[in-house]
Amino acid sequence: MSFYDALGENPMVVQYNSDICVVEGLNGTARQVLLRNVRSSEVCSVCIDSVKAVDHHALIQSAVAKDAAKAVWRSLILVNGFTPEQIMDAQSRCTIIVRTLSGKFTVQEAVNECDLSNF
Repeated sequence: MSFYDALGENPMVVQYNSDICVVEGLNGTARQVLLRNVRSSEVCSVCIDSVKAVDHHALIQSAVAKDAAKAVWRSLILVNGFTPEQIMDAQSRCTIIVRTLSGKFTVQEAVNECDLSNF
């Protein structure tokens, strides 16, 4: 496995001890590679044979999918700062207000429908 790409513009990403690391240096004579852990930023020197190359394309696709899933989750939880339940409640109350203003509900009926008190 060649780590010489790590010294160029695009760092080589590898897996070591179930962690993702970036190759920061290579000592070909000693067969050692200098790694920086992506999560902890810790640096260590390990034997080249103990690391496994990571497919950059698969890594990028995974990150993009994870970001997209987070965006979808956030949009389900909050729409302009409100939960779906709050939005439905506001729409329901708006309908009651419109019916009251158009004369279809009395104020007392609107108050009862919204679970409010007169005071």
